[in-house]
Amino acid sequence: ADSVIVRVNPAPSAPIVAATISACQGDAIVLGTSTLANGYQWTGPNGYTSNFANPPAISPAQAIHAGTYNLVLTDINACTSAAASTVVTVNPKPIRPALSRTNVLCQGDNLNFSTTAIATAYLWTAPNGMDTTTTTAALNIISTNGFYQSGNWSVAVIDANGCQSDASILMSVAITNNPALPIASNNGPVCNGSAVNLSTASVANATYNWYSDAALTNLISNQQNPIVNNITADSTFYLVVAVNGCNSTAASTTVLLGPSPTAPAIPASFTICEGENIIL
Repeated sequence: ADSVIVRVNPAPSAPIVAATISACQGDAIVLGTSTLANGYQWTGPNGYTSNFANPPAISPAQAIHAGTYNLVLTDINACTSAAASTVVTVNPKPIRPALSRTNVLCQGDNLNFSTTAIATAYLWTAPNGMDTTTTTAALNIISTNGFYQSGNWSVAVIDANGCQSDASILMSVAITNNPALPIASNNGPVCNGSAVNLSTASVANATYNWYSDAALTNLISNQQNPIVNNITADSTFYLVVAVNGCNSTAASTTVLLGPSPTAPAIPASFTICEGENIIL
């Protein structure tokens, strides 16, 4: 009798793979294993196959790529392992948000942005590419902040899955310079009870607001060069020039009363004869 030795090789152990992978729509799905083997066979949704231990990324990730991916190993003896599975979830991208802001923006005003989109976080991008994240749907920037910039702004939202939307349509922001400090003047000194002429240089497309108080609450004229009647004391007037809705710093001019002349000296009374001249 002759004989033959039959050797039964053990099947390789199932490979080590991630149990789950979560990807955002448009991102990349990265499959892989750290287990060494002679051969690899990945299979998955949509007829997916690969014979790499770490296949090229599936990008951009779409809903059709979600599902279960299986990996089987082959050892040097051509024995195959049990399949190991990775469940891939593709989360949808959040809806593109709309960006809004205050309409008139003058130098020094706060720059306020907002969006009606509901999200976990908001990524705001400035014209120079700087960005900042908030957990509220609004961004308030003061004039001394490095983000205070003219140019194109956008916002993107991030949901609870960490998925980021496309950026909003760019919004152009123009920060208008305030008019220069005007020079206010008057034609005083004036006499007690007289009128005074207030004046300032002409500014293109400007409006002029004259006030009688430093708090700028009592508006007395919106003419460029108004006349104020009945000046009875030294008085200070304040001028604000506005162009395109932006106001200058208030300028002031003080009207002084001139001293009244001394009453003339004349005789209290005198007597003449009828027919003579009366000489004053």
